Amino acid sequence: MSAASTALPNRGLIPVQTPAAAVPPANAFFVILRANFVADVKFLRRSRLIMAFVLVFLVITVLSLLPSAFGQSEFKSFGTMEQIYGELRLFLAILAGGMGLFLVSFHQRDRSLKMVFTKPCTPANWLLAAMLSASFVSFVLNVVICAVMVGLSYGWHLAVRPGLMFLACESVIVDIIVISTMTLLASLVHPAVAATVAILFNGNLFYSFLQWSLQTIAEGNKTLKMRALEHFFHALYMIIPMYSPFGKHIDSVDGSYRVEHGQWKYLAFSLGYALTFALVAYLVALLSLRRKRHI
Repeated sequence: MSAASTALPNRGLIPVQTPAAAVPPANAFFVILRANFVADVKFLRRSRLIMAFVLVFLVITVLSLLPSAFGQSEFKSFGTMEQIYGELRLFLAILAGGMGLFLVSFHQRDRSLKMVFTKPCTPANWLLAAMLSASFVSFVLNVVICAVMVGLSYGWHLAVRPGLMFLACESVIVDIIVISTMTLLASLVHPAVAATVAILFNGNLFYSFLQWSLQTIAEGNKTLKMRALEHFFHALYMIIPMYSPFGKHIDSVDGSYRVEHGQWKYLAFSLGYALTFALVAYLVALLSLRRKRHI
């Protein structure tokens, strides 16, 4: 027997080294969350959704600026800027929904989640990073659009009113609600079905049904069937997310860019509603991902 194959006795001079178990660091959740967040932001940056939005942004801005090249009054300039800002915020809300839908549905249809959901990357971590990254991109685009509107105000010699900042904040809140809604639907159903549900079944639709049932009951039709319909539409109206929960209190800002002192609190209320709904959507979507046994 050779000396190389003979184990030397341990006389207490050399400590015995045993392989240590792989213990994740205390901040492993936040490290993985940051890694997923960075990966999702890069994924969105390279996707065609952002490129399409930038193209729409440039086309709308250039076409809307054409009349100003031939000279127009201050009143018409304000109307043009209001139109540009309104259209861009609408397209940004659509983009936000697309990002929330795309981030979840792409990985589910690509069937790569089984490789992603390994032991330090849990479904909770991955889903939270997806919602945060889409919200971050939406926030950055809102800041860029607001800065462009401020630049147009200076270029057209218009007063920079606080309504620009107010509407930018409201747009961020609306985008959070839209992202949460589409993330939830993408985790439950096929993306085509999710988009159809988001377009057709909204709070305004069920509110009109609720108003119709209340009016019918007030006109004398107080049958059990009509009362059941009224309660049914009321329940759906309360369940369906509202993109502008305090819209009737802040709608005046959109037409004048002037903010009254008492309207800022409704912006804070809207943010509280958006974060609460985002938490509920996150928990339901997380439950759906776990039930699908991706891990």
